[in-house]
Amino acid sequence: MFKISNLLTFISTGLLILYSHNINAQEGNYNFEQYGNQSSLLSGNVIAGVSDLAITYYNPSSLVFNTQYNFLINVKAYELNNFDYKYVFGGDRSASSSQFRGLPSIVVGNFKFKSLPNHSFAYSFLSRHRSDLNLSFSTGVLDSDVTSDIEGFEQVALDLDISDKLTEEWIGLTWAHQPSKNWSIGASAFLSIYNLRSSGDFLFSGLQSNDDVLVGTEKIRFKQQTYGLFFKLGATWVNENLKIGTTITLPHIAVIKKAEISTQGFFSGSINDSGEITQLSDDDIENKRKTAFGIEGGIEYTLGKHKLFGKLQWFLALGEYERLSLSEQFINDKLAQTHFNEQYKSVFNFGVGAEIHINERLRLLLSFSSDFNAHEKSVSIINEFVSDQANINIFNDFWHFGIGTDFNISWGSIVLGGTYASSRVNIPQDDSQNISVLNPDIEGVLSEIRYQRLRFIVGIELPIFEKTIKQLKRSLSN
Repeated sequence: MFKISNLLTFISTGLLILYSHNINAQEGNYNFEQYGNQSSLLSGNVIAGVSDLAITYYNPSSLVFNTQYNFLINVKAYELNNFDYKYVFGGDRSASSSQFRGLPSIVVGNFKFKSLPNHSFAYSFLSRHRSDLNLSFSTGVLDSDVTSDIEGFEQVALDLDISDKLTEEWIGLTWAHQPSKNWSIGASAFLSIYNLRSSGDFLFSGLQSNDDVLVGTEKIRFKQQTYGLFFKLGATWVNENLKIGTTITLPHIAVIKKAEISTQGFFSGSINDSGEITQLSDDDIENKRKTAFGIEGGIEYTLGKHKLFGKLQWFLALGEYERLSLSEQFINDKLAQTHFNEQYKSVFNFGVGAEIHINERLRLLLSFSSDFNAHEKSVSIINEFVSDQANINIFNDFWHFGIGTDFNISWGSIVLGGTYASSRVNIPQDDSQNISVLNPDIEGVLSEIRYQRLRFIVGIELPIFEKTIKQLKRSLSN
């Protein structure tokens, strides 16, 4: 493949940052998405005390404490993402980007059978991951003051387009049992439908010192689709003022998996006094999808009419593996296998929350949680366009905060509030990046990036169809 090392490393840093925040942050950060109205405002710190429709996700054993037979819906909420890049293109140049999108949703219905009085059941549909990223960047014509690090070129121009679409839907069935007054156990089984589509287009043109013009283009496409299973196991112990809960998340079990990849490229000009055209494709490439084993523990402590929540979370490391196993023809075309490998490190997260009683109808919710990124390596198309030695890694840790109100009325509840997440990272100068203009404020730093996410939640939980479900239960028992 045709690659320009220093200049493209220099220019593409900002695009790589955007790419990683939107795609990798979702899969590498275990608390990036939260579900349910109250659970979201409590930043997911509800392992011991899930009180909304997110029961099936956070701790299935909590289902036995829901005494109503309801169909619960989560009204769509929205979020604003903002990215600020300082010195992202060198010197005093900065950039910013904003994105407004809908949040993943969840629908849960729970029911019981008269013949199984100590057992509870539920079904659920949730959007585990959803991201649609389209990035385009053009440098225009860059003169020698910018291209001095590219030997032999007087002027260059670069166009780069990246597209990533990630969706993952979970369809679940939950069972919970209360063997004694103080104990409950439960399990959720989810069918995962996962789709990832990525593409990258790169066009380079350069005027060399001998007045020859070099033109090169590269296109890469890959997609991966899997059908698999996730299992969550939960247990809860309860006394008068204290609940202690734990949830175990088992690794992904692949059932059906399919992936394909294609590349196309050419360059013409005076390099080696020849041109080159390549076109390769494989519509049945060997692929895997792995996730780590995780365990979470939490408490809910009742203090008068108020409640305090706490959570500890630990996910194990996952060794490097080939998510897409490139065939020999792609390796010979200098496509790097390492850019299609994945690796996770062990992470430990924590969080706290509070439910403050205002009156019999109104409660105030406050929370905080950490969200450390587990990725050591992940699939990244953009790395195929930069130097093999660039080794840019900008995966981020997040801090989540939540605040809102829960207003109970006769026909349901209304939740109003918001959550805030932020992260900041400095991109270090790599020895292989021969770029002369760096961040003037911090020595050895190529770029400084800040990410902020603000979510607006207007949630409604409706205990609808209760009468219909009770009638159906009576019919089934007859």
